[in-house]
Amino acid sequence: MKPQQTKVRALTTLSSCIEFYDFSLIVFLAPTLTKVFYPSHFQHQGLIEILGIFAFGYLSRIVGGIIFGHKGDCHGRKSAFVYSISLMGLATFAIAFLPSYDMFGYLGAFLLAILRITQGLALGGEVPGAIVFCSEHNHTKKRGYSTSLIIFGVTFGNVFSSGLMSVLNSLLTKSQFITWGWRVMFIAGGILSMISLIMRFSVSETPYYKKIVKQKITKSKPILQLLSLQPKLILKGFLVTSLAAISISTFYQIINIQPSIRVMKSTINFFVFSSFILISTGAVMAGKMSDKIGRIPIIQLSCAIFTLFPLSYFMFHRTNIILTFTPLLLGSTLILGVFTAVLAELFPTEIRYSGVALCYNLGFAICGGFTPIVLEKFDQAGMFMSISMLPCLVAVPLLISTFFWKDNFNAPMLSQTP
Repeated sequence: MKPQQTKVRALTTLSSCIEFYDFSLIVFLAPTLTKVFYPSHFQHQGLIEILGIFAFGYLSRIVGGIIFGHKGDCHGRKSAFVYSISLMGLATFAIAFLPSYDMFGYLGAFLLAILRITQGLALGGEVPGAIVFCSEHNHTKKRGYSTSLIIFGVTFGNVFSSGLMSVLNSLLTKSQFITWGWRVMFIAGGILSMISLIMRFSVSETPYYKKIVKQKITKSKPILQLLSLQPKLILKGFLVTSLAAISISTFYQIINIQPSIRVMKSTINFFVFSSFILISTGAVMAGKMSDKIGRIPIIQLSCAIFTLFPLSYFMFHRTNIILTFTPLLLGSTLILGVFTAVLAELFPTEIRYSGVALCYNLGFAICGGFTPIVLEKFDQAGMFMSISMLPCLVAVPLLISTFFWKDNFNAPMLSQTP
């Protein structure tokens, strides 16, 4: 099984990188897409609508998670994993050929919204599918390390998309980029998705799923089974995912609070970029460590560090950006390194895909999608400490709840509902 496990790790890491490359393009290209799909006198409102289209992608992830969770639990992990990347790739590729406002008016903007929702549906099953697929293929003692590589891929998807945009902007004139340069980025995403699709046909179904099929214990309605019998597990999964989502969203918001922390914008941008690199590599180390000492101690340490964030922000936000955000950097690294393994270990095999997808997508849709908006509103109202307080609102209840959890880090995952 060792070659197969190595292949699965590489595939799920690459897939998560490609998926978040595809998904993040719209927010990075928002000013350009506004010029393409809206008239010149509508630019300000058009930007708001483009960002609204981006937010819709988060909400549609919940529906996508339910759909692909059902497929993954009823018809196999591999089948759902193949369909999710196919849908994502086709939607991303189609965006590259949308007509501009000058060609067909608002038709392009309307189709962009439809395709964005389609991307959200696909991503709702894609990352949870990667978590389940990877955790069920890999050895118990390497589950934390294996699933933390997915977060490594997710982070570098954002780095890849922003980096390619910078390269194209440096090679093309502003007019060329608005006319056709942005389309190259979506074409690249579509092609990479198809490469990932081809790779998925070379891996086998997971041993855990094969086992429940052989024992004939698959569920016909896994989401109903999940909601009726496992509400406590859903709450645990939601809490741990929410802290991961808030931590990442808070880093994005740092770029918009320059007046509060009185640091040059170029310094802030470099700090955020460097932080994503450190988080992605540190998360893998945290995942590997959790295979030795357990998930719960690392979650508890992460929560404790987050409670120090308001203090560091209050003391250093006017003088030192590194000291200001060190608790956010460390806490984010730890929680992102273990939450994927925790999600996989919470649920029995027959409802695992649905459970992971529901918790993951709820956490990122609610906390990941709305955190930037909430923080922006607080910052405009002069509540400068809000960026440090919001993560604590999740970290404290999560810390308390962990004292009532059973840590399954060194045990085979449940094959059936207890």
